[in-house]
Amino acid sequence: MVIKKGSSGIFGFLISLIGIFVMSLAIPQTGLGLTLYDDFSSPTINSGKWLQYELAREISNGQARLKLRSSTNTTGQLDSGLFLENPLLVNAIEVKVTPTSFDNSQGARPLIYIGGRFFNAGEGTAGDYTGDVFAQVAIGGTGTSPVATWSVIKYTANDTSQYDVIHSGTFALTPVLGTQYTVFVGWEAGPKQFTFRISDGTTTNEQVSEVDLTVVNAHMPAKMLWTRISNNAGKEATVDALFDDVKINGSGSIYDDFSGDTFDVARWKTYYDLVRDLDAGALRLGRRTGAADTSVYSGIALEFANPESIKTLQAQVTPLVYSNPDGLDTNANISGRYYNDGTNNGYQGDVIAGVGLGGTAASPVAFWTLRRHTDPTDSTLTELVTTGDFSTPIILGTAYTLFVSWDGAGFVFKVNDEVANYTPVTVQPPNYPMRRLQTRALDPGGQESFIEAQYDEVMVGFETFKGTVGTKITITDTGFGTKKGTVKVGGKTCKVSAWATDSITCEIKNALPPPGPYDIEVKPKEPKGVVPITYRGLYTMMAPEITSVEPNSGSAPAEIVLSGYYFGTKKGKVYLEDPAGKKKTCKVTEWSMYDQVYGDSSIRFIVPKVSKSLPAGSYVLKVENKVGAVIASTNFTLQ
Repeated sequence: MVIKKGSSGIFGFLISLIGIFVMSLAIPQTGLGLTLYDDFSSPTINSGKWLQYELAREISNGQARLKLRSSTNTTGQLDSGLFLENPLLVNAIEVKVTPTSFDNSQGARPLIYIGGRFFNAGEGTAGDYTGDVFAQVAIGGTGTSPVATWSVIKYTANDTSQYDVIHSGTFALTPVLGTQYTVFVGWEAGPKQFTFRISDGTTTNEQVSEVDLTVVNAHMPAKMLWTRISNNAGKEATVDALFDDVKINGSGSIYDDFSGDTFDVARWKTYYDLVRDLDAGALRLGRRTGAADTSVYSGIALEFANPESIKTLQAQVTPLVYSNPDGLDTNANISGRYYNDGTNNGYQGDVIAGVGLGGTAASPVAFWTLRRHTDPTDSTLTELVTTGDFSTPIILGTAYTLFVSWDGAGFVFKVNDEVANYTPVTVQPPNYPMRRLQTRALDPGGQESFIEAQYDEVMVGFETFKGTVGTKITITDTGFGTKKGTVKVGGKTCKVSAWATDSITCEIKNALPPPGPYDIEVKPKEPKGVVPITYRGLYTMMAPEITSVEPNSGSAPAEIVLSGYYFGTKKGKVYLEDPAGKKKTCKVTEWSMYDQVYGDSSIRFIVPKVSKSLPAGSYVLKVENKVGAVIASTNFTLQ
């Protein structure tokens, strides 16, 4: 949920001259209980809670596994695959392919295929896709059940989405999930023909396609095992397949049977092991770097759909694999962009803070860290702000509780019961807020590392709202539904002005004396029978606060202006009170809480006449509303 601070809040000013770090064994006081966000018990990653979905490129039980899923937040084509080394030397590929999942109820185009760019038709220039000829055998399509197809296309521009179809067709064999097929694509330059074949061991379908084209070496040669989901913006689709016993160039010997733990970099290039998937009721994240990985950042993450709302993040993290022979900065972490250091230039100045398991040594350690974005547009470029290690020993296969909390001024980091605190120098809201679960390596530079971890029992905590009668709050979360339900604060119904599946805006209409924390209860109307969502202690009812009295003295009929917070939208009273407790009510000419989000308020009142019962002198100035009362920090002088 989005929590908005008052205009005098912490995000507006310099906090201190230096950052402060403290480490202890005390348990952090968050001021708010944690709520279970996701225990990953659903069959798929929840699209209402997370921005990314399932993805796998890994070796599983002696076979290569490639998986993709698109859903609500998907905006473009998804790909996961493997490129063969030395593609110019490969003119035929045979692979055993098992489609294990195909879900396409919304008309996307999931595909499992083998193929590649075999030659160029004498068009375009080196380094340009134009004129390259691509051939494939695919299992998938735009329907609800997969079909087996073959095709030959020629790219018409330096863009793989622009092409002419030379030949294509559909095999008679109907693919069945869980069945292994032997799939073949071969090219013969002499007769200028492709051969396409698919067999289930009993039935074999074969198609020969002759092409009347000039044949020269492909400009962008490639041979591949691949999965893809296209035509998928906002659509739910899943494709998952196993590949085994790869053969090339018609040889009877096996090129790769995927018997190793990771992909063989001598046989496959560019892409390495990568996974974001649900496994046995938990999330599994893994990332491997290698010789072809020269980026400054190599990682895979699962990001929260509504990051601004999350002030506290906790997860059970179990490191499964940690291999770091080249000393890369490699870890599994929970982290997010919580503030900007004042630079305020795109990503630049936004600071990522987190707790992780890993490091640069041969064995993993637990640590906390802050990294600062150094470039306005490239989110991969960061520099270290500060870091520290925990003493808790890290053992593979053991679950650890990782914890990060941000109160707008400083951090609490925690691994199990060991705690570190850090206070930054200058803070303002981040330009690109983000919260995530992540495995990653920094600056791989072609070096080897592998980190894999399991995440479970993700808990979140939200900063409390502060307000009074008339305060407007915006609750951002998931699962509210499209039909307007009800919102109660402290058991009193609020006036709802906007309702969406992930956001509710409402106004507090009832006083809740005494001041203090109250629960917010959201009751959606759909689905039928849904349990109300309760946010414990999330709203704090505030008594009025006075920040200034201008002027602080006067005589009748002068007008005095009080400024402060949380006066409320319902008119209260202003008193002058003598030392004996005797009160004189002042005439209020204006009572306003002009900012109903932040609570900024003002009152104008008329100074009463001096009389026998109200002599000139010093008086306590008091403001009272339905929630409570406040006394000005200095007395008012009646003249």
